[in-house]
Amino acid sequence: MKRLKQYSFIIGLLALVMTACGQKEFTTTDTGLEYLKVKEGSGEKPNDGDFLLLNVSYTDVNDNVMFSSAERGGALPLNYVDSVFANNGSLEEGFKMCNKGDSLILKIPANVIFEESFKRPLPDTIPAESIITVYLGVQDILDQEQFQAYRMEQGQKAKAKAAEEAKEQIAKDAKIIEDHLIEKGIEAQSTPEGLYYVITQEGNGVVPENGNTVIVNYTGKLLDGTMFDSSVEEDAKAGGVYTEGRDYNKPFDFPLGQGRVIKGWDIGVALLSKGAKATLYIPSNLAYGARGAGAKIGPNAVLMFDVELVDIK
Repeated sequence: MKRLKQYSFIIGLLALVMTACGQKEFTTTDTGLEYLKVKEGSGEKPNDGDFLLLNVSYTDVNDNVMFSSAERGGALPLNYVDSVFANNGSLEEGFKMCNKGDSLILKIPANVIFEESFKRPLPDTIPAESIITVYLGVQDILDQEQFQAYRMEQGQKAKAKAAEEAKEQIAKDAKIIEDHLIEKGIEAQSTPEGLYYVITQEGNGVVPENGNTVIVNYTGKLLDGTMFDSSVEEDAKAGGVYTEGRDYNKPFDFPLGQGRVIKGWDIGVALLSKGAKATLYIPSNLAYGARGAGAKIGPNAVLMFDVELVDIK
């Protein structure tokens, strides 16, 4: 696991305070919670119903990071209700100490933090009496109205970030496909959406419309040739994806343009006429995206499908 010094926002602050003021000693509460306030904030206390924006990280006795809000995208909101947070020697008691701008370090026995705060059994791999160190930084205190505005702002930022990442991924996938086509000496056409395709057998000219049921045979591969599925028995056996009991005499059918399949299929099959065969090169945004699918289709995988439009109904 990564060490705390790699990304904890508090370590730099702690080092500065220790250097300037000398080593500080931890204080122990009546419930046994050890804490050290390494930075005093404004002194503003939260009211019931307010939200604390907390930068948090937990480390085990070897300084291995167990959790970090920095890795999860930033400060975590905590709805503050004083009466709910008990003086239990764990996180809840630490939350009651938090004022705006404060930075604290808590030392909590593993069995206490799991039982009292995490509400789940202590893993066998963690000794019960070992100390979990919690670093808390109170970024801000927001009332209900401020928190709603904050959530909206964060949502907009997340959307903008996702859109930018999607744009970058589209460009990356296009280059991957184009490089593959050049390497293999394949001349392909492309659609405005970024799908690349090669018609390998012309059909009879009758093309499907949105809403039609299309009946297809297909074989799906990654660009490196790894097969992940096929409706063709011979291909499935050759590619190691044969499924016992599957009816390979029955092609796959779906309503075209209704979102029942990946976008690349809705776009690509619509280009074919009955009886046509083609190879579709599908960028990840028209396939399974960042989530991937199954063991073989990883995040942002570019897919290649050999398809045959068997019939239109």
